[in-house]
Amino acid sequence: MAHILPASTGTGSMQPFRLRWVGAAVMAALAAAVSGCGPGGSAFPRRDWHTLYLNLSQNPTTLDPAQVKDVAGGQIVAHIYGTLVAYDAAGKLTGDVAESYRIYPDGKTYEFRIRKGLTFANGRAVTSRDVVDSFLRTLSPATHSPRTWVLSRIKGAREYMNGETGAIAGLLPLSDDDLTIELEEPFAPFLGLLTMPGAAIVPREVDNFNERGFGSGPFRVAEFRPSERLTLERNPHYAGPGPEVNRIVYKIIEPPVARITEFRQGLIDIMEVPGDYYESLTGDAKTRDLVTRTDSFNVYFLGINCTGERFRDPRARRALACALDAQAMVRWIYPGRAEPAKGPIPPGIPGYVPDVKGVPFDLAKAKELLASAKFDREKPVRFLCGSDKDTVKTCQALRGELQKAGLAVELDARETGTFKQMLKNGDFDVFYYSWWADYPDAENFLAPLFMTSGERGGGNPTGYSSAEVDKLIREAQAEEEPAKRAELYRKIQEIVIEECPRVWLWHRKELSLRQPWVRGYAPSPIYNTDKGNLIRIVPPEK
Repeated sequence: MAHILPASTGTGSMQPFRLRWVGAAVMAALAAAVSGCGPGGSAFPRRDWHTLYLNLSQNPTTLDPAQVKDVAGGQIVAHIYGTLVAYDAAGKLTGDVAESYRIYPDGKTYEFRIRKGLTFANGRAVTSRDVVDSFLRTLSPATHSPRTWVLSRIKGAREYMNGETGAIAGLLPLSDDDLTIELEEPFAPFLGLLTMPGAAIVPREVDNFNERGFGSGPFRVAEFRPSERLTLERNPHYAGPGPEVNRIVYKIIEPPVARITEFRQGLIDIMEVPGDYYESLTGDAKTRDLVTRTDSFNVYFLGINCTGERFRDPRARRALACALDAQAMVRWIYPGRAEPAKGPIPPGIPGYVPDVKGVPFDLAKAKELLASAKFDREKPVRFLCGSDKDTVKTCQALRGELQKAGLAVELDARETGTFKQMLKNGDFDVFYYSWWADYPDAENFLAPLFMTSGERGGGNPTGYSSAEVDKLIREAQAEEEPAKRAELYRKIQEIVIEECPRVWLWHRKELSLRQPWVRGYAPSPIYNTDKGNLIRIVPPEK
């Protein structure tokens, strides 16, 4: 989600980190994958063919839409709850809870018509009042939602959040079927924000989201056993299309080899491809056609502490960009699984400019810039990263490349909580991370990452601040004309690439493994797009 994520990565064919033992292990584990062989080599897995089996590597933090801030949680919420508007499989905005909408010429006022006949999973009709109540709940100080920013641009939201009023002036239910939302000022990507979990429409009857959560989506929560499984069952009142299965069971399995074993037995239908297994899966004729690659709106980068003593000078920051050959590293680490990044905005997202010039790899130039900045190359650069093994291996490779420029680099791997606190405190020189889209607009890769933040909040722990960039971002946020907005995005990118608060590395593809009996699976680059209602299972013949 437009969130920072620890940059968990696979190792691919990178030397010297190639895992030579993996190939044989995977070949043995997946020998029967295509035929769906069950335990003991039986040709027909013992399972419920009306259930879709998926996998989570860890427990979802919460199933409360107002509290969700992770991608997995957002994907699950999309199966359960509706939003006023949603993105279709092609990435286009369409009505969801609202059957239609229009934007007034002032760019601040939005009118929505609630879909006729739409009900929650308990059979009660969805009304405009439910939308208002859901938004009030997310913004309420009592909820402590980390996603209030999704709705905070609505007129009067700030006063409500501060406890100054008991209502929000810009939320106007005109009737059961009609709703008007007024913003404090124009914000062109606002409809995209309304697709996010924090803007989900929840019924007032839900008293426990983790155990009995339901909305107007195709599924509802049936059972959640932490560290074991999460079961969603069909919403009997869902208007369709689908769902095509009676239930979805998320098996919570952390070790990759255990997930692979479950897949081999035909007991997981769709799963993420573990990085260590990519080459074996795609190199085996029996499984290579079961791997799906999906372009994803993300960017991986090396963040730089712009306020610290070491890299306050832009020349020192640019030297890091010159020292890293992202194109070569993609070939080594992610062949077929990523593409080099020239700037912050991923290809395919509205506002992407294909001819933006990145910083070219030039090792001699890197050394020259470090010398001109009088950078002490003997004092170690503190390189902060996540502690999972794939991230550490990738960061070891990045450290090796930086050392070629004569830099001493000290890798500091920390678990997630400590990592985030150190970012917030500015306790680093550089760090490795990624940013994933909440909604498909370039603004989502610019405002959070580059707007001035005195507390290193949002997505800007680098401490980068530019009055010109702040001004251009605000202009772009208010600009309704896409071509004019794209030109503003271009100017912003040119500035931040030149001033180099981050070194752009690559855009990763999402890789999934599906059983041959899965139909209707069409992964999207927007994590909260798929409702799971079109996926169906066609059992193999006995």
